[in-house]
Amino acid sequence: MKHTEETKKAISEKMQGNKNAEVWDVDSVTQMLSDIKEYLTSNINVYTIGSALTEFNLYTQWWSEMKYKFVNEKSVSDTIKTIESIIEQRIVNDTMTGDAKSATFSIFLLKNKFGYVDKHEQDLTTKGESLNVINLGEGIKPKTQ
Repeated sequence: MKHTEETKKAISEKMQGNKNAEVWDVDSVTQMLSDIKEYLTSNINVYTIGSALTEFNLYTQWWSEMKYKFVNEKSVSDTIKTIESIIEQRIVNDTMTGDAKSATFSIFLLKNKFGYVDKHEQDLTTKGESLNVINLGEGIKPKTQ
């Protein structure tokens, strides 16, 4: 589910009062993210955030909490995006080169974790106006201008 910037900001503000999340400040999160990034760089067989987090006795909820708590902290936010990009590109590259154990699972991960889609639906309009629909069964003629 994609959140709007307003939702992210509201979640981040709410988390400021969460005493459990406050043990993680900018410095400690930055250090942990640096460690996770280094771990991912040296372990090429890690394909999910959850797998990386378990090596540090963390859980995916922690990732979510930090992502929203520090949504306005550029250094943290950028590092999180970088880590997610490393995993995303690893999945794509391994799938394209045939190194992935399951192309189907790779596609599943890309769709569900990174927002990939098979098709795009488009709303057709003309100059911002809806298209006239002709119902031939009732013999209704289109409006002329």
